[in-house]
Amino acid sequence: MNNTRLVEIAAPPSRDSNPFATCWTQPGALPYEPMDERMKLGALLDRLQNIRCGQIIGHHGSGKTSLMRSLEKHLLAKGLETERILFTQANAANPLPDTCNDVIYFIDGIEVLAYRRRRELLTRFIKTQTSCVVATHNVWIAWPVSLPLLARLQPTREMVERLFHRLTQKRLTPITLKDALRSFELRRGDLRRVWFDLYHRHEQLSRPERTRAVRVSYGAL
Repeated sequence: MNNTRLVEIAAPPSRDSNPFATCWTQPGALPYEPMDERMKLGALLDRLQNIRCGQIIGHHGSGKTSLMRSLEKHLLAKGLETERILFTQANAANPLPDTCNDVIYFIDGIEVLAYRRRRELLTRFIKTQTSCVVATHNVWIAWPVSLPLLARLQPTREMVERLFHRLTQKRLTPITLKDALRSFELRRGDLRRVWFDLYHRHEQLSRPERTRAVRVSYGAL
């Protein structure tokens, strides 16, 4: 005798169904969006060529890492060599990395280093004329040689609107631009948290549509 029963199975979240999934919004996947003409990649690349080392300043979720990934991509396309350095609590006490003045370094997380080690690392870059781009939250001026400002990032509502339309162009979502702008105000410009908000809201609203009844058949008992 066959015994059949009806069960409800909720399909797991899909990167293809949620336009705000991390795979679409993480740095590198979601391109850098300039605030104005002065902040376009071409202008920033020209400035970097002149100053060699520079700071990208902005709060959490302002797009610092996205900008660094976009700059790195363009430099690689020109045949230049780049290297990423990411400092974390786990490696903050490790020996500082060696540098080569034929490489352009992109440094993230430098603020986890003790002040003395930050100073030692950046002094090494400046004195050896090695190019570097450093992501920071605040302007640093206490170095033996000034570290120039490359870009100061401050996301705007217009940027959120352009990024929202880019993300939802090919994937349907019950989330509206109004939802995105409301989250942007609530999160005080932290785009990373905005995308998290919209991801979870999309899942909440679309889950009933992705829940389907299926028949599971068992063999003879």
